[in-house]
Amino acid sequence: MMLFFPAQAMGILGYSQEPEWMTVMQENKMTVFLILFLMSSFAQNLSNTGAFEISMNGKVLFSKLEQGRLPSLKEVSKIFEEYGIQRVKGGQFSGGRF
Repeated sequence: MMLFFPAQAMGILGYSQEPEWMTVMQENKMTVFLILFLMSSFAQNLSNTGAFEISMNGKVLFSKLEQGRLPSLKEVSKIFEEYGIQRVKGGQFSGGRF
């Protein structure tokens, strides 16, 4: 959506002006599309092989192989919060005890 309808997407996300990175995406649509395609293929391959873990300081906090499933977004957020990583405005995370 952001690649084909940038002004509408930025308006929905609360931006009054298009950020510079969005302008770069618009100028390089084919490159962005290919990168997203390759990343999607890579992520799909990882999930097919069962290779998904969340770890911090060498300690495995979640393993798809052990649980037999991927974590929910709520579980991932809880893991982050347990380590002091808080969600800030814009959906990014900040802080933490690494």
